[in-house]
Order: sequence, then C-alpha cells, then structure tokens
Amino acid sequence: MKNNRSIDYEPSVRRISFFKDIEVDYYEGDFVNGKYHGKGQLYFKDGSMYEGEFLHDQITGVGIYYNVDNTKFVGKWKNGRFHGIGTYYLKDKETTGLWENGHLSIELYFDEEELIEARYNYYVTTND
Repeated sequence: MKNNRSIDYEPSVRRISFFKDIEVDYYEGDFVNGKYHGKGQLYFKDGSMYEGEFLHDQITGVGIYYNVDNTKFVGKWKNGRFHGIGTYYLKDKETTGLWENGHLSIELYFDEEELIEARYNYYVTTND
C-alpha cells in the first residue's frame, strides 16, 4: 500500500459527494494509492475549504468545513455529508445535534454545557 503526503495542485474536476456541485481547486494532505486518505485540506474553487479526515477519497471522519459566507460546520462526516455529532455555526446562531446523511435528526440544547433538551427532526431521505 503506497502512502505519501503531498499536494495535488493540478486543477481537478473531482467532486466529493456532498460537494458534488463544487469543483476542487486543490488538495493538500495524505494520499494512499492515489486517493485522498488520512488528514488533509481540500480547497474548492468557490473559496470554501474542508480540513479534516478522508477515507478512500471521501470526506469521512472528523473535520471542519468553512463556507464562503463565513458559516462553518464542525463535527463528524461520512461520505461527504454531516453524519454524527456536530455543530453548524451561522452568523447569529449555532445548531448542535446529531446529523444523519447531511440532515439534522436530533437538535441538542445546552445550558452552561449541560444538556437540557433534545428535539427530534424528521426528514425524508432521497437517493442523492
């Protein structure tokens, strides 16, 4: 198994699951067998950026996505989607909860770091 750390500056038409409409500008990080694998930073042509873990060319693990509108998501990912515990930071609000396949399924409310309420959100799944 070939493992190396390098920078892929070559313009790419690669798209990663959740980010399928955003072209990758470049990737800096670990590669295994020619795929993003391990830790790295993925820079998109629209100015957004993901920093965190990759598994077999997919954003999977713990990471942070910085959007161009100054919002960000900090938490767990699976196949390029929010999946697991995470917080979405908007300009004037933050939402912490359990995310499943890119959707907020349980929103968690805290009072001085103590959980005081959990609200379930229901969503319809799609095949996208």
